[in-house]
Amino acid sequence: ARLDPLFGEIRAKRVAVTEVTRAYAEGNIAAWKSTGYVKEKRWMTAVDERVCPICGPLHDKVVSIEGGWTMDAEGNVIEDIGTGQPGLLAPPAHPNCRCWLQPVVSVKSFDEEQRRRLGL
Repeated sequence: ARLDPLFGEIRAKRVAVTEVTRAYAEGNIAAWKSTGYVKEKRWMTAVDERVCPICGPLHDKVVSIEGGWTMDAEGNVIEDIGTGQPGLLAPPAHPNCRCWLQPVVSVKSFDEEQRRRLGL
């Protein structure tokens, strides 16, 4: 509501939704890192007719928890770019992006932690 006078109702809603999506993704990544079990993340789309040309090729692509995605000049997805490089570390890829991340749990890390906790 505070953005309405600056941008108008439609654009203000777009900004709000986009920034909430960004905060949600970044919060999830921080939480996943803290577990020690999540070593990778997967980009997910709705897989419907509204998925855009930016997000469609990213669907189901997995990178390290610290990594990200970008595309080359031909539109091919380049996965697991390093931090500090241009690209996407998390949704949103654009305003009104409907994408989300999915954690990829490292079974090995989980098993090792369980053995450690059990003293095995």
